[in-house]
Amino acid sequence: MNQNQEHEFNQQTKLSNLTTLVQYLGQQWLRPIQDFSIPPDLVYDRLPAWQLLDNNNINLTGKTVIIGSGGYAEAGLTPGSDNFFKPNAIAYWQTRRGLNQDDRPFTGSELLGYTTHHWLKRRLVIPIPELWAVVAALLIAKSIKLHLINKIFATNFATKWLLILLPSIATIYGLIVLQLYISIAILIPWLLPMTAGLLITDYKSASKKTNNQ
Repeated sequence: MNQNQEHEFNQQTKLSNLTTLVQYLGQQWLRPIQDFSIPPDLVYDRLPAWQLLDNNNINLTGKTVIIGSGGYAEAGLTPGSDNFFKPNAIAYWQTRRGLNQDDRPFTGSELLGYTTHHWLKRRLVIPIPELWAVVAALLIAKSIKLHLINKIFATNFATKWLLILLPSIATIYGLIVLQLYISIAILIPWLLPMTAGLLITDYKSASKKTNNQ
């Protein structure tokens, strides 16, 4: 990692002033989250301690080694404190890729493995708060209503235009959200903001249509 890349990554990992401020209010705005969209077998290899001790031919050159407890009920500083419920994404990948699906819990070491992977790959996923996205969706929906809906419902093809316009907006918004996540690791809510925007647009449109009749 050269100096420019290191500086860029340090800026990315530094919490914003807003995040630092609102955490005192119990909020986690713009705080990086764990990204389980990557299969666990591409992030880390689980290796029991006995296997490491018995096999002297294991080559760990160039690898990051995390030593931690796990795989048994008493793991952790207090019994069981290092065991967590298995994330749904991890369960999905285990089924999808035919990985070991035993009853072992998801351990703190595995969680740390994902965190380390994000740091090494310089990819921290930043979620945009749902409140921000909903407010933005409502403002956009209001703008569409003011600039387009009035013109649309002045014609005889109101229902047709509405059926074309609303699904198109939802699809385009979904593609933009997906591309932002893939390209720059910005995670924007889709379902709730889109639903709120479509509902207010549809409500305003229906009210306009009723008034016209």
